Amino acid sequence: MRIPSLSLAVLLTLPLSACTVGEITSGGGDDTGGDDDIGDDDPGDSPDAAPVPSYAIAVTPPAQTTDLGTELRYTVVLSSSNFSGVVDLAATGVPESWTATFSPSAAITVPLDGTATAELVVTVPTDAEATTAAIAIDATAAPGERVASASATVNNQLVLEWGVGTGGGNHGFPGNLALRLGATLHIRNGDTTQHRVHSDGGPGFPHQETSIGQGQEYVVIPGDVGGYRFYCHDHGDGTGVTNLTVQ
Repeated sequence: MRIPSLSLAVLLTLPLSACTVGEITSGGGDDTGGDDDIGDDDPGDSPDAAPVPSYAIAVTPPAQTTDLGTELRYTVVLSSSNFSGVVDLAATGVPESWTATFSPSAAITVPLDGTATAELVVTVPTDAEATTAAIAIDATAAPGERVASASATVNNQLVLEWGVGTGGGNHGFPGNLALRLGATLHIRNGDTTQHRVHSDGGPGFPHQETSIGQGQEYVVIPGDVGGYRFYCHDHGDGTGVTNLTVQ
């Protein structure tokens, strides 16, 4: 028996549920992230990043105060992290009349994940500038540059002292001495014997009027540039003469 074909007009009147549409699939598989997704990045599969070499610098004490004719010492500590090698040190901001050196060297080898130290020695001559200086300690190494800061204050005074037991021999003062005009000179008696400053310098450096006992001092600010000669009046120039130059 022959089944008559449906006309187009009849098909258009049928509900959609009567028609089935075949599934269309991609040859690349589904998109559920299965084994076929070989191009995906997985952070868990990458190796750990290499540690970054680094180091730090610190200085102690951060500030010091002293007088003319002395020196200051600072401890420089270098600490490394994933780094070993040479660190070069330099000091800047030091007044021209001072000197700054590193001990044992300005090139310090730092061990891996360890520490190394150096000492910054600041020397202040008797005729140096008396001021406060901001000193920068610059460090240079393969990981880069580092900077630490310290300060140094120098009082505009020089202190000399007769030590215990100097009454019967050399009084221990320097043979030649230089000061800048305006600096104060303190001559202290630390001896159990009395002493007195004899000066040949005239009004710019007056002769001491009376002897002083232990713990006392003679304070003078030389008033003129030029040369002055002084020694202990009570024990004579044979116990040591100082030639002072004021600039």
